[in-house]
Amino acid sequence: MKFLRNVLAALVALTLFFGLPMFFFLMIAMVSGSADGSEPITKESILRLKLSTPIVERLNEDPMDIIAQLQGEERPIGLNEIKKALQHAAEDDKIKAVYLEAPMISAGPSTALEIHKALVEFKNESDKPVFAYSPYYSQLSYYVASAADSLYMNPVGGMELKGLSANISFFKGTLDKLGIKAEIFRVGDFKSAVEPYFRTNMSEENRLQYQELLGGVNDIMLEGISKGRKIAPTALHNISDSLLVRSTQDAMRYQLVDGLLYEDEVNAKLRAFMELEEDDRIPFVGLSRYNSSVKNKVNTSRDKIAVIYADGAIQTGKSKEGKIIGSKTLMEELAKARKDDKVKAVVLRVNSPGGSALASDMIWREVLLTREKKPVIASMGDYAASGGYYISMAADTIVAQPNTITGSIGIFAVLMNFEEFLNDKIGISHDIVKTGLFSDLGNPTRPMSAYERQIIQSGVNEGYEIFTSKAAEGRQMSKEDLLKIAGGRVWTGAKAQELGLVDVMGGMETAIEIAADKAGLEEYKISYRPEVKDKFQMLFENLNDEVQSKMVEYRFGPFANYAEELQRLEAIEGPQARMVFDLEIE
Repeated sequence: MKFLRNVLAALVALTLFFGLPMFFFLMIAMVSGSADGSEPITKESILRLKLSTPIVERLNEDPMDIIAQLQGEERPIGLNEIKKALQHAAEDDKIKAVYLEAPMISAGPSTALEIHKALVEFKNESDKPVFAYSPYYSQLSYYVASAADSLYMNPVGGMELKGLSANISFFKGTLDKLGIKAEIFRVGDFKSAVEPYFRTNMSEENRLQYQELLGGVNDIMLEGISKGRKIAPTALHNISDSLLVRSTQDAMRYQLVDGLLYEDEVNAKLRAFMELEEDDRIPFVGLSRYNSSVKNKVNTSRDKIAVIYADGAIQTGKSKEGKIIGSKTLMEELAKARKDDKVKAVVLRVNSPGGSALASDMIWREVLLTREKKPVIASMGDYAASGGYYISMAADTIVAQPNTITGSIGIFAVLMNFEEFLNDKIGISHDIVKTGLFSDLGNPTRPMSAYERQIIQSGVNEGYEIFTSKAAEGRQMSKEDLLKIAGGRVWTGAKAQELGLVDVMGGMETAIEIAADKAGLEEYKISYRPEVKDKFQMLFENLNDEVQSKMVEYRFGPFANYAEELQRLEAIEGPQARMVFDLEIE
């Protein structure tokens, strides 16, 4: 019987080993080879942008996304592919217009701004129209859609235009009930990432900084809507602050939309624009199909500008695309670019709330070494705060969008004391044998002494001293002036420019132009790094993460976000240079 079980186990293992890769290969081939639901490109087509899935920094054909497509889910969209399509479409005689579908955009404020600007530039450069339609508009999706020439909404749909809010979760009450005490160490009254563990509400300092931050982001959003819809800024602020849009008729009354139409009526307008008959199919071309059809211009230049993506939380070790900036991976990419004679300049694209102070400093050093050999330009995305700012501040020039969230120059550390939980709640006790007085420093099964707290706090203080000194040196300002704007406080990109933390307003294209100018380049190629991994390599790397995520969702249901928060807390390594863990801007 035992022999039979072993044989069956071996057969199952062989099936999994050989069968699953073939199965996944077939699925990938099927999905990769299938159309995206759009009409083939003809002499006259409409570029269709469906922005209903998460928008990431750059598209990386993750096989897990392809498998999700087989289950009826849509894959994420890369900001890079949206901008690429619009840039080419502006010069493409086959593309007559853009049709935007964006009911609920899942993106950060800076990403939304870049898409909005790309649509405006498409119109200005091509003199081609942009049509937008959605049954329902969230605030962010309406902001993007307001760049359209013709903006329509379902007659019984809805629109959000009510200002922004930030919702921060606090865990002190939960920790108190469980008998767990958080030992908090930080520098800066505005370093709010640790507040959820020792407070039940926001501090006045934190409330102040987020009130100003949200106000700045909201002003930029309303400014874009104001220009797109030709509504006076004061009138638009009043509409938003007073919640005057409560129905579709209100949206029409305040000229926020051009018509209340059903989808078939919008399609009729598109047919009329394309001079089609009533029963003719509209020649839509989807984003991925269009980009795959575009032939890049022949570029024989030997010179390159390396664009290196740094997207996610900062940790030591290897990176995970869009999730973790691994110090080892990023340092290797910077070193390769520095040693490559063909690379004349580097653009570091940063989209990060921060993370490990150690990893941030290691990356900072590599940026500095690269800067000594060739120009390095930092391009900030939605976030480049705390550790995200740390790795940017050694660059020659820092470029950010007006609504980028940056700053947060500060350090913190968190240790947990589980003694009461273990002893009183579940009956586990501990005893310790040690060779020295501090051999078990940081032991989570006992409270810390006042002297031990002093030791750790001094380490955090030292980290803050290093951070601020390097920031002052990098930004060429006095330490005294830098300390006035540090303390863990977050700023919008526009305010950061006023304060001297950022040099230029703009996106990645602006950063590339500055890099080319500093390197004295007129012709150059752009090399995007890290290189996209092989699909099968990515599949097996990401499969375990996907399974773990699904298990958390299955076990904790609606409380999965809180379980993931505990996992993030558990993963903290040493002092942290990062902003608040879980900030929801609505």
